[in-house]
Amino acid sequence: MRKTTVIFGLLLGLMLTPFLSDLACAGFGFGLPGVIKERVKKLDKVEGTGQVTDNPTIQVTPNSLNFGTVDVGNFKDLTFTVKNIGTGTLSGSASGLAAPFSYVGSISYSLGADQIKTITVRFSPATDGYCSDYAEFSGGGGVNCKIEGTTNNGQGTVQLPKTGQTTSYATGDDGDLERGVAWPSPRFTDNGNGTVTDNLTGLMWTKDANLGGTMNWQNALTYMTTLNVGGYIDWRLPNLKELRSLMDCSQSNPALPNPNPFTTGGV
Repeated sequence: MRKTTVIFGLLLGLMLTPFLSDLACAGFGFGLPGVIKERVKKLDKVEGTGQVTDNPTIQVTPNSLNFGTVDVGNFKDLTFTVKNIGTGTLSGSASGLAAPFSYVGSISYSLGADQIKTITVRFSPATDGYCSDYAEFSGGGGVNCKIEGTTNNGQGTVQLPKTGQTTSYATGDDGDLERGVAWPSPRFTDNGNGTVTDNLTGLMWTKDANLGGTMNWQNALTYMTTLNVGGYIDWRLPNLKELRSLMDCSQSNPALPNPNPFTTGGV
């Protein structure tokens, strides 16, 4: 009986082994030896990492462009660098600009890992003023980069205002040519707090043109450190050019544009 039992048990074990192995591979444990379970785990690990997924990621440098000041009728070129800092292929293009900004040359790209593409942007202003826009780069998550620049009328970065002289005494004088930037209207704004803003230069002045009375330079410097007008405590003495910017050569006693909001004194 013992021998028969052993043989029968052996045959039963041989018959069940393929069946149990199939069940184990299908995910049924049944308390089988750890060797079978380990084999299943290894298969799962291989299947999980057998596929490589592309993940292109865009990087644009610098993240903005500032063209500074460019004269009307001229142009200036600056560049962005597009790079794929991910895996796979980064495909896309630059877009989104309107005059006075434009792209120069190719704006599309197809970049492998760590490859770069240079995109050129041109600023060619036709009118005065501040200009801004955004360059849009597609693919790999996409990036928008700010672009800005300032223009003037081609007479340089310094634009002199009119002198105010309208009477001509000789051919070619200020009264004859009346050159320079036209004065805004109104020229001055009374801020209602003891201060006046010159709308031509943007400078702020005290409304009292003789504030503090007459004093020497050193005393005037000391006086500025304690001055509080209109809630402002950062007053300073004007330089000679700033003082001259207030003058109207067609006026006298005071030589200020007429009308003006200043209360006392003269220039």
